[in-house]
Amino acid sequence: MKFLKQFGALALAFAAAGAASAATITQPFTAVSAKVTLDTSVLTANKLTAGAAGDATYNASTGVVTDPLVSVSLAANPGALNLAFSSTGGISFYSAGLFGLPVNVATIKNFSFDLANNTLTGDLVTPAGNALNQALLVAGNVQSNFGGVDGRNVSSSTATRSVALIASSFTLAPSFRALLGTNASSFEFVGTAIKSFTVGTVPEPSTYAMMGLGLVGIAALARRKQQA
Repeated sequence: MKFLKQFGALALAFAAAGAASAATITQPFTAVSAKVTLDTSVLTANKLTAGAAGDATYNASTGVVTDPLVSVSLAANPGALNLAFSSTGGISFYSAGLFGLPVNVATIKNFSFDLANNTLTGDLVTPAGNALNQALLVAGNVQSNFGGVDGRNVSSSTATRSVALIASSFTLAPSFRALLGTNASSFEFVGTAIKSFTVGTVPEPSTYAMMGLGLVGIAALARRKQQA
């Protein structure tokens, strides 16, 4: 019951937390889903298990939660991408209760990911209370197929485009850590429990390098043809 009490305490602490500002320019993107890959060994070490919430699905063998993407928008033009996912989809955490039966200690849902500050925001729901639209985690590494590979310089467009990004190396968001106060150390595992947050398929750095070499080769060939 340790985490039930701790999650309840932080939910009450978050009751007065302010909401994040919303992006305003909706973009037409190919419908995809986010895949949140969990480090199940971290959960096990903290005597927790995970499951899917709402529209999300969970593959226990791979530790992957899949959550539908519902909108992509920009706060400015050009600007950083903001990805919003199913309002009900997310991740539930369970501890072992009486007779070993799972007890829901917290659910994090209604995810959004803002590439302006690489922050994952969501609703924290616990038996003791809820904290809505709370900045939770910050990604240390992000790759995207738009806006200088980090998704921060995207121009608005009416054409439907495919969006892809991968975020990893998560830590507690500063505001989240501040609101946790003396309980912050007990929740460091939340960041390490998430290996990656992936939308679509982002080319590996080596692929970008090969594409660059190919473009250089095409340009050189075109110049030779013009000189001939």
